[in-house]
Amino acid sequence: MTDGRVRVGVIGTGALGFHHARLLRNIEGAELVGVDDLNAERAAQVSRELGVQAFGTLDALLDRIESMAHRPPAKLDLAEEHAQSLMVIREARS
Repeated sequence: MTDGRVRVGVIGTGALGFHHARLLRNIEGAELVGVDDLNAERAAQVSRELGVQAFGTLDALLDRIESMAHRPPAKLDLAEEHAQSLMVIREARS
């Protein structure tokens, strides 16, 4: 934790991911570190709108956070890259 706040990232910047990121910016005790999305253009747009960093890779974001909100597209399964990274997080935290 940094100065008592939990470093949080948002994975997936569609409509729900955007709202999670927007709300996390104002939650006491949380520090929104940034966002990641398979669609780099969308991540960059959300980054500009919310004033947070868009990470170029999921691993880069995961290296900087302690917690995350994950919002994959409702109609799609997790992308393989995201699924593998989530497994790594679970193993490291157990």
